[in-house]
Amino acid sequence: MENTVNREFNYNLIANIIHDGDSKGGNFRAQVKSKDKWYDVQDLYVNNILAQSVVVSESYIHIYEKDN
Repeated sequence: MENTVNREFNYNLIANIIHDGDSKGGNFRAQVKSKDKWYDVQDLYVNNILAQSVVVSESYIHIYEKDN
């Protein structure tokens, strides 16, 4: 097992899962990063979005990728 004491780890946000609606219904969509661009994905629709909109979104789940 690798010794991780006193090691610093960095992570990059690569996706957000967002729930639109309330506890009785709604739908999920994802904000996904690919090749330094962000996309909003909902069902069959994919739209470019600004990175700033990812930061202010009310995400249900954040997905991170560990840096090497």
